[in-house]
Amino acid sequence: PDLIDWRSLKTNSPRKNLELAFTIMEREYGVTRLLDPEDVDTPEPDEKSLITYISSLYDVFSEIPTHHPLADDEKQRKLEEYIELASILHLWMQEMIMKLQDRTFKNTLVELKALLAECNRFRTEDIPPKLHDKQKISSLHRELQQLFQGESSLHIEPELKINTIESNWNQLMIALQDKDQAIHDEIS
Repeated sequence: PDLIDWRSLKTNSPRKNLELAFTIMEREYGVTRLLDPEDVDTPEPDEKSLITYISSLYDVFSEIPTHHPLADDEKQRKLEEYIELASILHLWMQEMIMKLQDRTFKNTLVELKALLAECNRFRTEDIPPKLHDKQKISSLHRELQQLFQGESSLHIEPELKINTIESNWNQLMIALQDKDQAIHDEIS
């Protein structure tokens, strides 16, 4: 069957969507077209015609499908959202850890105090939104575990797995504490 852009269904008129549905059912599944969109998109459609058409659909689809294509779309959307957020956070953490591990300090007390102020700003302004992102990633991960329960199709790169994200976050917090301590030691 041809791929359908499910998002376009929201912008189509009801009659255009009905036309698409009837055409696909006839072309792809051999269901005789007993109705036109005008027959259905009316305040009082003919019940007997509807029942006849629905029973012909039932003949084709008598077995309940094992999965729902829209549920698969939801899984994929959640997985893509997780991967995008985890990738952004992962790259940010790697960059910040490298910066925090830099021990090249300026020689003056004013410059050291400015560096200390920057660490404090980082802690109060940069960390909270990223912590929120990490919590969102954890929540998405729990949802993905439920959605993909019993399936082996949940593929996430090792550096984006929740355990790695948590480990990198802890490494970032330690690097921040160490940088703080190193600046204090240098000031002393």
